[in-house]
Amino acid sequence: MKIRFFYFLLFLGLGFVFACTAKRPPRIALPPADQQKIIKQVAHTIHSLQGMRGARGFAKVSLRIKGHQARFDAVVKIEFPLSFYFETLDDFANTRYQLISDGAQLFWQDFSKKEYWEGALHEKMMQKFLPLASHLEETLGLWIGKIPPLKLQEAEVWEGPLPFQYLIVIPQGKIIWEDSSKTIVYLALKTEGAKFGYEYEGSDFHPITFIPTKETDVKVPFRIRLKDAKTKNEIEIHYQSLEVGMGKGFLPFSTEFNPLPDAKKIHALP
Repeated sequence: MKIRFFYFLLFLGLGFVFACTAKRPPRIALPPADQQKIIKQVAHTIHSLQGMRGARGFAKVSLRIKGHQARFDAVVKIEFPLSFYFETLDDFANTRYQLISDGAQLFWQDFSKKEYWEGALHEKMMQKFLPLASHLEETLGLWIGKIPPLKLQEAEVWEGPLPFQYLIVIPQGKIIWEDSSKTIVYLALKTEGAKFGYEYEGSDFHPITFIPTKETDVKVPFRIRLKDAKTKNEIEIHYQSLEVGMGKGFLPFSTEFNPLPDAKKIHALP
C-alpha cells in the first residue's frame, strides 16, 4: 500500500512539473485570403472613424499622474484638431478644475483656491495633466475611440488572445481586432524607435448611425484606457453619456474662458 501511494505521489509530481514547463503553443497566422479580409475590415473601420469632428460627454475618470491617483466625475468636450473643454467635479457636483483650449491658448482654473493660469498651448505642458499618445490631437481622438490612420500594407494577421479576436502586427505596432463586434479593442504604437509609446484599450462599444448612409456607421467605446509607456501616466474613462459629432452634424462649443471675479492669476502652473 505504501509503495502504491509513493508512485501515486510521484505521478502527481511529474504531472505538475510537465504542466509548469509546457510551452504556450505558438500563434497561428491566418491564411492569406483571410488576412486580407480582416485587414480590409480594419481599414474600413479606421476610415469611418476619421469622420469624427468632436464629442460631448459626462464620464467617471480615474487618473494616475506621477504615481498619484485621483478619481472624479468630469465634463468632456472635444473638437478636432485641438479644441477641448474639461471640467472636473467634486462629490457634490461642484466644479473643481477647468482645463480649456481653443487650439492655441490653454486656460486652467482651480475653483477651490480661486487661481487661474493662461498661456500658449504646448504638448509638453499637457503632460502635467494627461497621459499623451504620439501627439495631443491623437490623444484627444483616442479619448473617444478615434483610431489614427495606420499603414496596413505590411500587416500580418494572427490568431488573437481570445476567441473571435485577431492580432494584427504592423511596422508601427500592433492591433487587436474583435471580429464579432467589428471593433478595435487594443492598440499599441511605437513612437521612439522600436519602443512602444502608448497602449490604448477600448470596450463597451455603442453604435452611432449618421447621415448619409449606413455604410459609415461606427461604434465608439464607452470605456477607455490610455497609458503613456514613457511616463507611466494612465487614464481610464467610463462615459455615462457620450454624443459624437460626425461630419457637418457637429455643433461647435464655446472655448471662451471666464475667470472667477475674485480669482488670482498665477504665473506658473502648479
